[in-house]
Amino acid sequence: MFSVFAPDSCPAYCDAILVVAKVDSLGRRTIIAIDDTGEFPDPAVSRAAHIARSLGGGGELHLHLLAASRAQRREAIVDLVCYGTPGRN
Repeated sequence: MFSVFAPDSCPAYCDAILVVAKVDSLGRRTIIAIDDTGEFPDPAVSRAAHIARSLGGGGELHLHLLAASRAQRREAIVDLVCYGTPGRN
């Protein structure tokens, strides 16, 4: 479960999974970048917002707050990278 934000309105939550997604003309989303915000989320949110803005209006930020530990966030990121990207499963 992710909350979706425009690049300039994403809150900086600690210990969250942050995904930059590109939305195509049919509304399909592709993962462009993914990060664990860690204890100091501002740099991760800033990088993600910059990447999303560079996509020319089709970028959005997805924030996942339910992973309770760093290990769970790593597992979720691996799953998203391996299975959430077309052609990589």
